[in-house]
Amino acid sequence: MIVNHTDCGMLTFKDEELVERLRTQWDTAAVTPTHFHAFRDLEENVRHQIQKVRSHPWVPSDIPVRRFIYDVRTGALNEFAVGSPVAS
Repeated sequence: MIVNHTDCGMLTFKDEELVERLRTQWDTAAVTPTHFHAFRDLEENVRHQIQKVRSHPWVPSDIPVRRFIYDVRTGALNEFAVGSPVAS
């Protein structure tokens, strides 16, 4: 199962912006994590995560991978097909 959620804070910045903010606030570079994996598009992020799971050598190809978007405003957990639009 891949579950993302609406109004995710990871949609609000780019990795480079957070690295710079942390460096400025703490006067040192962030050593780890090297990537925070921020994203701009919820549906595209789910597609990317699905691709990562399906292409991993430890996950058999016959294992179904389902994808959901949790709506933080309504509490609904909506399943969607990779090609279908994400409910907002």
